[in-house]
Amino acid sequence: MMSDRELDAIRSFFSLNLYEAKALIAVLRGAGDAKEVSRVAGIPYQRVYDVLRSLVAKGYIFEAEGGYRAYPPSVIIDRRIAEVREEYHRKISRVLGMRDEVKQVLERISSPASVSTPSYQILRELPEILSAFIASLRGAGEAFMLIRKALRFREAFKEALLTIEPRPRIRSVVSCNEHLEEAEEELARSLGIGVKRSWGVAIDLMVTDTGYLFIGFPKSEDLFSKPLVIVVRDIDAARAALKELNEYYEGLRESC
Repeated sequence: MMSDRELDAIRSFFSLNLYEAKALIAVLRGAGDAKEVSRVAGIPYQRVYDVLRSLVAKGYIFEAEGGYRAYPPSVIIDRRIAEVREEYHRKISRVLGMRDEVKQVLERISSPASVSTPSYQILRELPEILSAFIASLRGAGEAFMLIRKALRFREAFKEALLTIEPRPRIRSVVSCNEHLEEAEEELARSLGIGVKRSWGVAIDLMVTDTGYLFIGFPKSEDLFSKPLVIVVRDIDAARAALKELNEYYEGLRESC
């Protein structure tokens, strides 16, 4: 006898309906023709031929000497695994083929900057800057940072970044005027952030592919001065800036 749990496992593994699973089990146990399969499996006789033809088409049984025989269990298991792999690759190819089109649609309907006049806001307090920072990276696929004085707030931004899952691909160029510990570079890389150094970083800037541009203006060189950040929402400007910054990053050979 076979338990309901075992029957469900076979149905799930081979993706069969109840009659198909019962018919496969009956043939594996030696039921040789449609009449015997109908009797052993409890399948109405008027349905059994359709069920058996379905199992033949799936490659689990075959016709032989006026009846039916099952392939060995190892063969039908391997056949099912190959079928699932093929189905998986078809689905992956289909999804990848639709990715760019769907991304454009979602960006159009989810980004206010893409359907309205570009907007901006001025932020003067670190908590509101961090809140906008997190919002800009959630759902983003790509971001770029030019880092100068923002290193003063590295711990706060690191903690904020750790709350974002999944994180976008982030590239950064850090000013040589600012000290960066080797351990900090390693941490950045462990978070998936590309880091390069340059003497040519004049301002703090972050751009995301969701249409955010953060432009930082420290009020003074004083370590304890409050930051001043202008946040612009403009999808076209952000994408153009990302393109230029990525080209700059790829060509950057300067080091500290």
